[in-house]
Amino acid sequence: MSDTLTKDRPALVDPGASNWESSFDTPQRDNSVALVPTGAADQAMGRIITAQRVAIKRNLGDVMRRVREAATAAGDAMYYSWEVKEASGKKTRIEGASIDAAMLIVTQYGNCELKSFIESVTDTHITFGARFIDYETGFTFERLFRQFLGQNVGGRMDRARAEDMVFQIGQSKALRNCAVGALPILAKAAVRSAKSGIIERITKNPENALAWIMKTLAEMDVAPVRVAAAVGVPSNKWTVDIMAKLFAEIQSARDGFIHPDDAWPRQAAADIVIDKKLEDKPKPAATKRETKPKPVEAAVEVEAQVEVVQPVEQPVEAAHDEDGVIEEGDPEGPDDDAPPIDEEELKFD
Repeated sequence: MSDTLTKDRPALVDPGASNWESSFDTPQRDNSVALVPTGAADQAMGRIITAQRVAIKRNLGDVMRRVREAATAAGDAMYYSWEVKEASGKKTRIEGASIDAAMLIVTQYGNCELKSFIESVTDTHITFGARFIDYETGFTFERLFRQFLGQNVGGRMDRARAEDMVFQIGQSKALRNCAVGALPILAKAAVRSAKSGIIERITKNPENALAWIMKTLAEMDVAPVRVAAAVGVPSNKWTVDIMAKLFAEIQSARDGFIHPDDAWPRQAAADIVIDKKLEDKPKPAATKRETKPKPVEAAVEVEAQVEVVQPVEQPVEAAHDEDGVIEEGDPEGPDDDAPPIDEEELKFD
């Protein structure tokens, strides 16, 4: 032990003390050092983790298998997906692993740490930081996410609740980006397995899948006609692939990745039933009207022992070949010198 007197050592201020803020009000003595709170980034840089011994080392094959199995069962909860329209008018689909997928791959990867912190706050934005640490290899990965405080979270809620949701959305996105950036192979495997799982579930029972979509849209206060207009196909003709995409879009809207109005824009005339319009296919223009001759009913007049059939004169429709105008006309009757017609020949099968 050193003989240095305790009074000669610098005194540290305990941040956990109840009156620790008062230490900043007055200048400190030369023989004391105050711990001034620094930025979160400085605190993160000060924590350096190197490779450590662990009780159970991870097996990457088992990790991948467990991730795939869980993602297949979870389905649409594992990824987000929606379409955006570029300035050129071209539609592009944006998709990736969700926060649930990020938590899945981190927990199955094991022997690691994922943590978020606040980097900075302004009047309009809050910047979150997230850090991933692999204890087995000592690998450290950090990401920042800038969350807009005025984001529209939808629904009817008070301001305090909306602010809480915005905070949670920003924190979740920071954690998700960090986990997906640190473990990209596992994240992609989770998304692929989730897509296969949701398609398999919809294929087995498309009626229940469609009912779930309609029920969830009603809970989100989204009219099905808006979705039909965005998809371009009426709801009664949605295929398995279309419903799988809608499952992902609904999940994305529920997780706060996209607003329902952006996923399925409101139409100027929301009361118009678009489903009915989409069902009406354009009919080809008529070029020429064809007329089929109607069977002529014959009147049979029996005189003496001779059977004579007199055809009844009826007007028929004739189509003009050039302009398609319907004209009235009389058919040419049989020749007067024609031989008598037997009654049996006039019977139609």
